[in-house]
Amino acid sequence: MRLLHASSLELKDFPANLIPPYAILSHTWGEDEVLYTDIQEGKPKGNAGYKKIQQSCKRAAADGYEYVWVDTCCIDKRSSAELSEAINSMFNWYQRAAVCYAYLADVSSDDGCKGPDSDFARSRWFKRGWTLQELIAPANLIFMSRDWIEIGSKSSLRVSLAEITGIEECILDGRLGLGTASVAQRMSWASYRKTTRKEDIAYCLMGLFGVNMPLLYGEEDKAFIRLQEEIIRDSDDHSIFAWTDPTTAAHDMHGMLAESPASFAFSREIVPHYDSAIAPYSITNRGLRIELPLIYVPDGDMYLAALNCAVPPDYKNLFCIFLKSLNWGARQFARVKANTLIQMNDVGKPVTVFIRQSLSFYDLNGTRYFFQIRNVNSEYHEYPGYKLLRGYTPPKKVWPSIIPKVIQERDIEFSKGENKLAGAILFDHADGANPAVLLGTITSDQVGFAMCFLSRNELNNLEAVSPRFISSPEDTDMILGDSSYRVSVVDVEHYPGVQKWILDISVKAAHVPK
Repeated sequence: MRLLHASSLELKDFPANLIPPYAILSHTWGEDEVLYTDIQEGKPKGNAGYKKIQQSCKRAAADGYEYVWVDTCCIDKRSSAELSEAINSMFNWYQRAAVCYAYLADVSSDDGCKGPDSDFARSRWFKRGWTLQELIAPANLIFMSRDWIEIGSKSSLRVSLAEITGIEECILDGRLGLGTASVAQRMSWASYRKTTRKEDIAYCLMGLFGVNMPLLYGEEDKAFIRLQEEIIRDSDDHSIFAWTDPTTAAHDMHGMLAESPASFAFSREIVPHYDSAIAPYSITNRGLRIELPLIYVPDGDMYLAALNCAVPPDYKNLFCIFLKSLNWGARQFARVKANTLIQMNDVGKPVTVFIRQSLSFYDLNGTRYFFQIRNVNSEYHEYPGYKLLRGYTPPKKVWPSIIPKVIQERDIEFSKGENKLAGAILFDHADGANPAVLLGTITSDQVGFAMCFLSRNELNNLEAVSPRFISSPEDTDMILGDSSYRVSVVDVEHYPGVQKWILDISVKAAHVPK
C-alpha cells in the first residue's frame, strides 16, 4: 500500500504486514486533482487539488496520524495492474483506516445538515458511485465542510444519513453487518448514484458484495452484468432478480439480471425468504439455470415465476416475475413485463428453466413449431390416402437461410397454447364423411391429438372444427366408428429457430364391445 507522509508529502510504499495507522480521504473529483506523477515531480502547489491534499494531511497530523491515503495521488494510474489492485482493495483500505475524512466541497460549515433542502443533503458527495463504499466501510467517518471545519460524524449524523441514502441506521453505526442487508437492498443504495465511466458503477460496488473481478474498461454495461454473475457464484439470495425497469415496454424481452443499479430503485424492502429451501442455480452457456415455481398465464402466453422473496410486512406472499417461453422443449425462457413485480400466495410447481442474458436472433424472434407426418399406416384399402388441412400460420418473418431447408411443403405449423388446434390429417372416404386426426397442443408443454368426422363442407374451415378438439396425449388409442387411431411421436428434431415433431399415424380395426 502506498501512503502519503502527512508532513513531508512524500509517497512511501508499505508491505501488507507493515502498514502503519493511517487516515484516508473521501471526496469527489474536480478538474485540477493532484496525481501520482505530480507528487513525484513536485508539480503545482497552488491549485484546489493540492490544497485538498494539504488540508487532509494537516488534519491527520493534528489527529496524531503520520500517513494519509488519497486516491488521486497514491495510485499510479498509468499502471493498469496497480489500478486494478487498488480498486479491488479499496473497500478494505477504507475499512481499515483509523479515520476517514469526507470532504464536502459544496457544503458550508454553517449548514444545519438537517432536512432534504440542506446543502448537506443535496451534496454531490451523496450522488457519486464511489462514495457509497466510502460512507459504509469506515467505522470512524468525519464530515468536513468546504473550509475544512468539522460538521459532524457518521455516528452523530446517522439519522440524516439514513434519510438521505436509504441505508438503515443499524448498518451505518455498525450494529448490524453489511451482510445482513439483502442484495436488492444494497443495490438500491446505489440506484440513484452515478459514475463518470459506465464500468465504474459496477467496480465501485465490488466491496459491498465482497467480490473481486478484473477491470475491463471498454466493456461498458457488461461490467454490471459481470458483477451480478460474481455475486451469484457465492449467494443464493433471489432478491438479485427482484428488480424492475419502468422504462421498458411490457413485451420487451430481458435476461434475469438488471442492466444497472437504477433498476433496484424500488427494491429497498425486498429480502429473501429464508424459511424455504432453494435449489442451487448457476450461469451456464445457455444462460442462468434456475428452478422456479411456474404458473401458466393464458392471457399473453406467459408464466408467473415465484422468487424466493417474501412480501413485507406480513411475508405471506412471494414476489413473482413474468417469463415467456422461447423454446419449451429446451426450457429456454426470457423475462417480460420487467416493469412490474407481482405478489402471489399460490405458486406453481418448480420447473428448471434457462434464461439467457443476451438474447439471440432466435430468442427474439421466437421458435417455429411444426408437425411432420412420416408414415400413415392403414389396414383398410378404402382409406388409401390423406391430405392436409392447415391451421393458423404465424406471420412470416425474416428467417435465416437454414429455415426453409428444414421446412417441407406438407409440414403443419402450430403455435403453443392450451387445447390449441393446428391442423388435421383427412382420410379419403367415398361417402364423404372423412375421418380426421386433429393435431395441436394440450398445454404449452405437450402436443395432443383428437379424432372426428369432417364433412366436405368443413374441409376448409378449421376454425369451425376447433371446438371439437378435445385432445389426448400421444400413443393413445382413439376410437372413431369401428376404427382405432394412434398418433406416435417418433422424434423431435431441433434446428436453429425450428422444432419439428415427427409423427407416425396408424389406423386399425377397433375392438368395440357389442
